[in-house]
Amino acid sequence: MAIISDLTIQLELLPRKYNGKEDDPFIYSFLGISRNEIPVFNLLASLLLKSEYEKIVNNLSLLIENKPQSFYFESIEPFIKLHVHKQTKGYKWVISIVDYNDKEEFKVDILCDEKDLHQFIDDLSKELSNVQPSRYLP
Repeated sequence: MAIISDLTIQLELLPRKYNGKEDDPFIYSFLGISRNEIPVFNLLASLLLKSEYEKIVNNLSLLIENKPQSFYFESIEPFIKLHVHKQTKGYKWVISIVDYNDKEEFKVDILCDEKDLHQFIDDLSKELSNVQPSRYLP
């Protein structure tokens, strides 16, 4: 599981199984956010496309190399906005999740250092390499 956290907020992201056999399938995943160790948002769904996960990993890696100074990502459904930008000391993550049914936006900020960002990238890359095929695929 890829985890990024600060003193009060923790984001967990775990890609599990492909949801289809297309060239760029959705990946059934878990996304969890906790505040003070209490879950405030949990979602188990076909969250992101394989290419979207790869984009996140690649752009976070570029961010560490100072190319560019920030990274912005939006998914389609559920509508997730992720903005990570480099600060003087570390990185600030701003995560927003919009629930179209309730028309509400859930938003958290996380501050982390470069070591934590490296660990998140490494863990997410490892998890992506272990994503299992759907049991319904031939």
